[in-house]
Amino acid sequence: MHKTLRTLCLLALSLGAVAADAPAARAAPAPFQIKGFRSAHFGMTADQVRAAIQHDFKVGPDAVREFDNDVEKTRVVVVALPALEPGPGPASVSYILGATSRKLMHVNVMWSSPDQPSNDERAKIAAAGLQLTHYFRQQTWKPDGVTTAVPSGPNGLVLFAGIDPNNALVEVRLTGVAITGASAPAPTGPARLRVAYAATIGKQDVAAPVKQGSF
Repeated sequence: MHKTLRTLCLLALSLGAVAADAPAARAAPAPFQIKGFRSAHFGMTADQVRAAIQHDFKVGPDAVREFDNDVEKTRVVVVALPALEPGPGPASVSYILGATSRKLMHVNVMWSSPDQPSNDERAKIAAAGLQLTHYFRQQTWKPDGVTTAVPSGPNGLVLFAGIDPNNALVEVRLTGVAITGASAPAPTGPARLRVAYAATIGKQDVAAPVKQGSF
């Protein structure tokens, strides 16, 4: 594995131990609350989300598109951005509105490398993931509501997942990067970094699956 990439991945896997050893220096701050992404808050309508996108990213209405997810019956509002820190290169932000409520319930922020990235490009995606993980680790979460450095397949890693007191969730997930050691298969395809915000970790407002025995 590329030396820089291996160093980043080993750092990700050691995050939990470092935090556990840090002494408490002051009273715990108020718990972090996940309300959405920037000025787009959970519970907003599609029109409100569009206005929030234009405000947050200084884009015109033509930069924002909408479509239906035919499987989940949700409505998706998407903006593509030429750059969004701390990730390298372009990003897309998808705002998902519930199938029945038609209100914002989930946001995905995604960075993706080219289809056949170099090791350096994969390393930059991983480095951005670690920056975001460090940011979220500084916040105060629901007791027992934090998970870090969980492998997800041979080339994936949940760098961080945090649950706030209202059971809203944020997750930082890295894919397309070799993280399980030199014997792991080399990643193929693009490297991706996703930050997902969910209004609740419980039941989602999506179309019900076909019931067993219906056909």
